[in-house]
Amino acid sequence: MLDLFERYTGRVMRVFAATALLLGIMALTLPAQSGAQDAPSLKIVSPAAGATVTTDDIEVNVEVSNFTLDCQAIGAPPVAGHGLIHALLDGSTIAALTGLYCQDTFTISGEGVTAGEHTLTVVLSENNHVDMMETAQQVKFDFQPAKAQPLPAANDTGTPEITLVSPTDGATVDPVFKVELTATNFTPDAGLEGKQNVPGYGHYHVIVVDTTPAASPEGTATAAPAGIPGLIAMPGENSFQIDLTGWGPGEHTIMIAPAQNDHTPFEGAKAVEFTVTVK
Repeated sequence: MLDLFERYTGRVMRVFAATALLLGIMALTLPAQSGAQDAPSLKIVSPAAGATVTTDDIEVNVEVSNFTLDCQAIGAPPVAGHGLIHALLDGSTIAALTGLYCQDTFTISGEGVTAGEHTLTVVLSENNHVDMMETAQQVKFDFQPAKAQPLPAANDTGTPEITLVSPTDGATVDPVFKVELTATNFTPDAGLEGKQNVPGYGHYHVIVVDTTPAASPEGTATAAPAGIPGLIAMPGENSFQIDLTGWGPGEHTIMIAPAQNDHTPFEGAKAVEFTVTVK
């Protein structure tokens, strides 16, 4: 029988790779419902429709109403009116996801983005990454950077391997604590998230695993719930902080897995797993 680590990793990676955000024309043009003036909403302030962006990266500014952006609870169970922003560049599925954002201003790296017309899509998301489709907004703009940033050259030296340096398994930590990894055959780069895959490059999926996946009486896993429960961060470096404030004190199990730019897992790569006790 597969242990918790293998079952949960497989489930989350499959969901992340296959689940579409379904941001089609119909979803983006739904008429406003009467009596919904207090419903969460999202508006793209910049880049404006048809604007020419001449900066090397893409600066995004949005206006959020009736909704609280809160990074401390990312991945945790939903709380009405709280969550984050998903942004996608030139796509309507998770493969185009450029990051997880908890502020009304954020930057999308111009790395790997060619000059010309591009489409930005943003949508409010619940803590567990279930998108609130009625808030989706989209804008087309012309990207003309002063200095183009091409994709890096492929560096396929073998199957990525990662090792946990700190914290030690079983450590007692503050709600916000530092994680350090070493990586072989892998270069993390957050600027490439949502871009074309480049062998040897990617980022990490950091997942809180505090309960086993639901199972039927026969012991077979049931259908995965919507969203990506437990996903708290997608860092693009080997040293980073994670915030478990929204998860509360006590023992928590963390998994970290290398992922390609389109968020699919590397074939044969393994995740690391460790447990911490939050003060």
